[in-house]
Amino acid sequence: MTLLYTVVAIVSVFLWAPICVRFYRAWDTRKNPVSLAIFAIILLLIWFAVAGIWLVTGDVKKELIAIASTGLSVAVAGYTHFAFYWSTKKFSEQRKPTE
Repeated sequence: MTLLYTVVAIVSVFLWAPICVRFYRAWDTRKNPVSLAIFAIILLLIWFAVAGIWLVTGDVKKELIAIASTGLSVAVAGYTHFAFYWSTKKFSEQRKPTE
């Protein structure tokens, strides 16, 4: 079961990595903070997969993974809220209002 989880987690990392790079490049080009927030969310997903591998193989303390995961989650969520706020101030609304 540990091997199965490890393989699935590694596949997950390899599937998410190119998407992560695309959002980083989008942010680098357009400077839209929401693209950077999505980049950070994907990095968090990758972190969970890697941390899960460490947990199932027993290479690291569970408390360390829990503290790091919770801290990263709070930081990414906080930045995402800020990014949406910043985005509304920086960019005009692209969608037309419904009548």
